[in-house]
This record gives sequence, C-alpha cells and structure tokens, in this order.
Amino acid sequence: MKTKMFVALVLLLNLGTGYAFENFDQAFNQMRHRYSLGHYKRLVAIVPEALELSRTPEQQYQVWYYKGLALEGLLKFWEAAQVFEKAAGIENISPQHRLQARYNQIRSQYAAQCFAAALTGAEKYAGAAVKPTVLQLNILLIGIEAANQLNRSATALELAGKMAQGAVPGSAWHYRGVILELQTLCLMKNYPEAERLINQVRPEQVPRPMQSEFLAWSGFCYEKADKPKLAGKCYARAYDNYSTYYSGLAALRHANLLDRTTRDYRQALSRYRKVLELAAANSWHKSQAIYKIAAIYNREHQPENALKAIAQLDELKAPSVYWKAKIYNLHGDILYKKGETGQARKYFQACLNLAADLPDSRLYASEIIAQIDKKTTLPEKK
Repeated sequence: MKTKMFVALVLLLNLGTGYAFENFDQAFNQMRHRYSLGHYKRLVAIVPEALELSRTPEQQYQVWYYKGLALEGLLKFWEAAQVFEKAAGIENISPQHRLQARYNQIRSQYAAQCFAAALTGAEKYAGAAVKPTVLQLNILLIGIEAANQLNRSATALELAGKMAQGAVPGSAWHYRGVILELQTLCLMKNYPEAERLINQVRPEQVPRPMQSEFLAWSGFCYEKADKPKLAGKCYARAYDNYSTYYSGLAALRHANLLDRTTRDYRQALSRYRKVLELAAANSWHKSQAIYKIAAIYNREHQPENALKAIAQLDELKAPSVYWKAKIYNLHGDILYKKGETGQARKYFQACLNLAADLPDSRLYASEIIAQIDKKTTLPEKK
C-alpha cells in the first residue's frame, strides 16, 4: 500500500513539474500554458527537454522563442536578446519567423539599454527595406528611439524618413514617420526645414488619434521660430477637440506662451485651466498648471484664489515631485506673508521631506525655515 502511494506521489510530482513528456507537442503546450500563467521560471525549466524532443527547425525555433519571451517577463532583457538571436540563427526556418526573432532581439536590446546594439540591428534588418513590412516598421521605430537615446539625430531623421516614405501613403505608419521627422527636426533646432514639412501636411488628413501630437509639435516649431501667433493657432487646434497626452501638453505650452507674451493674465489662466479639464492630460502637466495658476494669482495679489488653486493638487494621483515642491514653497510663502508662520513652516518642511533631488527648492525652503526659526527663538536669560 505504501509503495503504491509513493509511486502515485512521484507521478503527481512529475506531472506538476512538467517533466517526462512523451513528445514535443506535450512539452511545447506546457510551455505555452506556463507562459499564459506568468510562470516564467517554470517555463525556462522545460526548455532542455523540449529541445531534445524537437525534430524540426521550426520546433527548435518555437522553444527558443518562448524562452526569450519568458526571460523578457523576468526582466532579463540582455539574456532574452541573446536567446532571440539564437532563434533567428536557426537554419531552414521561415523568413517571417527569422524577422520576428530579430525584432524581439532588438526590442530586448533596447529594453536592456544597449542602444548602440539596438540601432545597429535596426539599420541592418529594417533600414534597407524599400517597402517595409509591419515588423520592419516596428524595428525602424525602435531604431529611431535608440538613435535619439544616443543623441544621433541625423540617424534618427534618416530612419524616420524611410518610415514615412516606405509606409503606405496616408497610413498611420506614414504619418508616424512624418511626426518623428518633425520631432527630430525640432530637437535639431532646424525650424525652417520643420516648417517646410508642416506645410506639406494637412492636419485633418492625419489619423485622428495622432492629430493632436502633430499639431503640438507644429506649435512648438513655430514658437521656437519666434512665430507666436502661428504657434498659438496650432496649440489651440491640438486641444480644442481632443483629450490626449499631447492635447494637455499643447494647452500647457500655449498657456506658458501667453503668460510670457501677453499682459492679460486671464488668457493664460484659461489655458492652464484647460490642462486641468482634459481627462487624458498627464498629471505632471497638471501639476505645472496648478503651480502656474497659483503663481499668477499670487503675483496679481489674489492670495485666496492662489490657495484655492493649490488645493487642486490633492486631486492628482501622481503629481510631479518637482512641481509639488514648488507648490509647497509657494503655499508656504503665501501663509508666511499672511503672518501664519507656524503653518508656513509646515509646508516648507514638507518640501524638504520630499524624497527627490531638488536642490533649488530645498535650498529655498531651508533658508525660509531658518528665518522663521530665528524670529521665533527667544533670547536666553542670563
């Protein structure tokens, strides 16, 4: 009886660990099952046996490919890149599978911050394509990002041009290439060439999810080219009918532009409020908008309105620490001027308590705290 129970236990353990497969299909199906469950380490443990059971190059490819995916799930990106490279090097697999492995290899290299390797791979496996496939366009996209990380703007511009020219005219990929060209030209401060590109595109022809992005970069180009009216028109179009990350960014840039160039602070306030109204606007952009609204009211001697604006910070889920520090200091300043030094000190101290490298804000807060403490310290009796 004990012997039967022991044998049953061994069989159960073997079944649970996934070993002792009868054929490749059993092993590979178990790999896919474990991947779907997120059991990446247990998937990797099956790989040696699955390789032994594989009989064709395509089966070997599938094993290495899933191992690479599992390593990505474990955030071991450099190891994953090496595994995908091995998968791509298997002879007699389909061209599609080979290119898929190269894409995953380049993606993992980028995730591992090996930007030079990712760029080299992107130029080799997608850069020469006249009519790139969707996979090659994805490879180009990684190459452009890698080039930007390496500050190789000319290379990024070249790859973006290949994307725009090689993709189907009017497709989302075509306009993605155009936007990346525009972005790169702006970062290179080549505003005349950026304007030439803008004039070739009708914003309404850009796919709707990307229109606000194109208009936001167009506005940025005109702003830097010292054409504030054109910049304002582009920014306004970017957020009037959209609610995206770039809509919020455009509204914020428009508000900052108006705050610098107009004497009517109400115009700037209306644009800053627009940032807060856009549901899809980034919380960091909203943090800056809150600070700027409060700063304008404080500058215009309306401290109560400034405090009401500051109160909106509590509604943000993930505010920018940088702008949060500046808001704390501004809150402290307002209270300090009102004579509420005790409360003011709490906000300056809150700035110092933020776990971030904010030298300017921390220095200001510490200097004001020193002033407050100096005034409140009574002289010692002799």
